Amino acid sequence: MHEKTGASGSYAKNFYIEEDELGLRNGHFEVEINDARLKSSDFIKTGLFDDYPDAPVIQDIHTRDTVLNYSFYIARKGFIEVNLNNFVPLQTGDFFKVSTRFEAGYEISPGRYAEKTVDAGSNIQRDQSYPNVLVSQGAENTIVITKSKNGVVTTEEYPITVPTGENNIELSYDY
Repeated sequence: MHEKTGASGSYAKNFYIEEDELGLRNGHFEVEINDARLKSSDFIKTGLFDDYPDAPVIQDIHTRDTVLNYSFYIARKGFIEVNLNNFVPLQTGDFFKVSTRFEAGYEISPGRYAEKTVDAGSNIQRDQSYPNVLVSQGAENTIVITKSKNGVVTTEEYPITVPTGENNIELSYDY
């Protein structure tokens, strides 16, 4: 049975628990999100990430009138361009890496969702442009720049807001 979300993205599912499933029993219920029918050109599908460690697991339900309410956020796909400038490795192992972090997944506290990190890649040449760095549209994102220079690894985080729809965001970072 395939059911759809409402206009706001909300989804409701009613189900009946059998008599032998009530109370303290061996086993559990799991909430799983199947995003296979979403257009991968529009959404950052959960399949791009590892299993969600924060997925709800319901150990026991004692009465039939129990209401379970879980929120899950599927990020809308967007892209920005990131330029890495002046990268001249001084020793073996020096690198320059771009990652993005944004909310996606289960709600872990009211109004706050799990965060997912996506690597855009590491630079092993002099300068590099990443024209298609994955971000979440209409949301706060964090650009994470990790670099190793002379064997010292540092990480800097830059919060950005990505608008919904097309954008011309281009960021540049120096080594």
